[in-house]
Amino acid sequence: MNLAIRPFLPNPNYISEQEYIRYNELILNLLRLSPSQLYTDATTTLLMPSVRSLGPISMEQMIGAIPAPLSFRESFLMVWPQISGLTAAMMVCFAWSYYIFMRREIRS
Repeated sequence: MNLAIRPFLPNPNYISEQEYIRYNELILNLLRLSPSQLYTDATTTLLMPSVRSLGPISMEQMIGAIPAPLSFRESFLMVWPQISGLTAAMMVCFAWSYYIFMRREIRS
């Protein structure tokens, strides 16, 4: 994804910090369209309780964070959008394949 979007965005070496954060967030949002990235985010967060964020965070956001591992419930709430996205993609693929199957006239 980084190779596909790089020609359309400015060089990250010559942009400000805020633009760099927006650049990384754009790449992460585009990566999250991929089921493999959603699965990786979800499993990483659930299996490693020390993960506090799934995207870039600034030092101002880290100041108030308590350096303790997250509970399973908090980790699950953090990856709920990824789990919902994977489930929705699975249901769309199943519905599409069922529709295609029912449209075909299969006779033996």
